Amino acid sequence: MKQLFCLPLLLLFIVIGCSSDDSLPQPPQEKSLEQQLQAKWNMTAFNFYDDTDGELLQSLNENGNCAYFGYIELMAGGKEIVGYYNAQNNCSEQKHPGTWMVDEQEREITLKIDQTGMEAAYKVISMDDHSMELQVIHEGGVKPSDSGIDLRVLLEK
Repeated sequence: MKQLFCLPLLLLFIVIGCSSDDSLPQPPQEKSLEQQLQAKWNMTAFNFYDDTDGELLQSLNENGNCAYFGYIELMAGGKEIVGYYNAQNNCSEQKHPGTWMVDEQEREITLKIDQTGMEAAYKVISMDDHSMELQVIHEGGVKPSDSGIDLRVLLEK
């Protein structure tokens, strides 16, 4: 009788002891560029470089001036909001919803404002958990490179 009781108990220990242990910590999976981009990014500086020699020509920093600065909020499902602050109206916030998409291989972002249909394209130069540098490819059809300028936008979460 003891053998009949011990055999099922032994099988139970074997099954439990040999089962995979799913509770071990798994290494974090690397997020796609699209997932990393999903956040509200505040513009902190515009840097104008000479397109031929890379010399910094001008840098515009926020310094309390709302005229040039705003944010880009990139959301899941390709939705976005471009916001800026209207200096002629006490820096009131203006929001422009639209869509966005990313080319993971080229590391390029395309934004399209719903109301105006304006498109802009940027190349992600660098990015970490808190900041990002974008190179302006074109905004509304205007290419800074046509004027010999390499325009970079610095953003922070």
